[in-house]
Amino acid sequence: MRFAACSYVLLVLFLMGCGTQNTVETGDLPSNPDSNAVSKVASEAFAPKRDYPKLLGSMVPQEYDFAESEVGPIVAEGDLNGDSLPDVVFLVQNLEEEMPKSLVLVAYQAPDGKFIRGESSGNFGPEPLTYLDPEFFSIQNQVLHINYQSMRWEIELKFRKEAKYGDLRLIGTESFSYGNAVGDGAGGTSTNFLTGQRIANYKHVDMETGIEKQMPERREVVSTQLIPLHGFNDDNVYQLQ
Repeated sequence: MRFAACSYVLLVLFLMGCGTQNTVETGDLPSNPDSNAVSKVASEAFAPKRDYPKLLGSMVPQEYDFAESEVGPIVAEGDLNGDSLPDVVFLVQNLEEEMPKSLVLVAYQAPDGKFIRGESSGNFGPEPLTYLDPEFFSIQNQVLHINYQSMRWEIELKFRKEAKYGDLRLIGTESFSYGNAVGDGAGGTSTNFLTGQRIANYKHVDMETGIEKQMPERREVVSTQLIPLHGFNDDNVYQLQ
């Protein structure tokens, strides 16, 4: 009787061990996962990427090449002109000169799936090539966001296709400065060029006590003349910081 009981226990342990060998770790999954979640993740993970050099290579100016991060070309897709077709914005570079150059190019998708070259920026300088961020671009609600970084500050540029002008124009910016070594002067500005309003918030750090103090918010009026993407370059960026 005791032998039979021991055999039963051993059999149960054996079956439990076999069951756990094929069990998938579920600690990171939701308690009620969507039945389509796994297949959706798998399809996105293995979705083929576009061959952007082949697709858009004819639009790249002579002596320029696609700027690429560790994960591929610096590209964003999304609707920019309200036709519900995903357009493409991409960064190209020229490394042949003493001071590297970079341009922002736009390609609009036609109903037949082909792409038509759109606006092109002026020289954005070497900074985008120094900080090659795969998320340099994003397109949200028909607004192109360009995240421009330098050593001590960064700025997000917002361009939208304005019916009044028929092309992409700078409608707003969000800038941030890191200040000095202790953070004195850190802060940023938010500018809306459609309304002509800029709001600035900075902090001051006392060098002797190390006490940080938020400075009073500053508001100022700025020009509502919208700069077009084709007339935008690194000089414009530095004036906006």
